[in-house]
Amino acid sequence: PEKLALAVQIQSPFDGPSPAEHVEAHYRKVMGKTAGWIFRGTAREQKVNARLKQGYSVEQLCRAIDGCRKSPHHQGQNDTGTVYDDLELICRDAPKVDAFIAIASGKNNSPAAQAASRAATAADRTQQLLANLRNPKPTGEA
Repeated sequence: PEKLALAVQIQSPFDGPSPAEHVEAHYRKVMGKTAGWIFRGTAREQKVNARLKQGYSVEQLCRAIDGCRKSPHHQGQNDTGTVYDDLELICRDAPKVDAFIAIASGKNNSPAAQAASRAATAADRTQQLLANLRNPKPTGEA
């Protein structure tokens, strides 16, 4: 007689995408990022994980991504035409996440809220410029 082999497949709770990878997938889908966009081992991943550890759910972070997508200012309708939609920005800190969730919920469309968002973005740009001045990148010249 033939022997039948019984295969048992045990699914580990660790199988499948991590919560951060779910957020990454939603971001890629909503913002149209391609395979060339890097997540693993970057500040983007660190910020997502920090917000998850802080108590935000995957759903809340996905709503924040939706809010950024919904914000004309963050999608380039600003005085410089610059798009501010990086996942690191969206998940930078709790106030950013909360602000983008509010935009997604339609609770942050007042002119004052939009002005505050522009001011926060300008402050972010200023901080980045100052950091670049303090730590200039090598130009490759000898």
